[in-house]
Amino acid sequence: MYERMADDIKEKESLNLKIYIHDTIGRSLLTIRDIIASGEDTDQKIASLQEAVGVLTSDRTSPRSSMEQVKQAAKALGVTVQVEGYLPPDSNAEQLIVTAAKECVTNCVKHAGGSLVRIHIVQRNGLYDITITNDGTIPTEPIREGSGLTSLRRSIEAACGEMYTAYKPCFALLITLPEKENDL
Repeated sequence: MYERMADDIKEKESLNLKIYIHDTIGRSLLTIRDIIASGEDTDQKIASLQEAVGVLTSDRTSPRSSMEQVKQAAKALGVTVQVEGYLPPDSNAEQLIVTAAKECVTNCVKHAGGSLVRIHIVQRNGLYDITITNDGTIPTEPIREGSGLTSLRRSIEAACGEMYTAYKPCFALLITLPEKENDL
């Protein structure tokens, strides 16, 4: 049992690091694409890219970040993140939604060509129901999960949560998480 627990911990830490690297590289590539597509604010965009590269080369041991950091990174990509509702700060639920927000911002730019990501959080019956949408192009077929959404799904399910994607009438990432920290 102890060997399995150690393996589970290593796997979770490895997954968290992979998610963090995936998100950072995705934002960097989107910034590069944005710099190439537009000559406006090039210095600011290059500074954002250098910051992202600096994060990858730092001795950072924890991939934790805040929703404010997500909003700032999204702004550098030309995306506004609107959050309605509340999650306890520094909770596992908040960290999972921050991770989901990063993935949704990246996918909004990369796949939908959007500029707004909305996160709606409702607390009910001991659960958090989170809906993440964007203003981009509406998908015409079911969402195929890549490595980012698949990693996110694994993290959410490991926290006793559920995750669904919808494409009609618009894209939506639907997440349900237990409210109590010890349930995560």
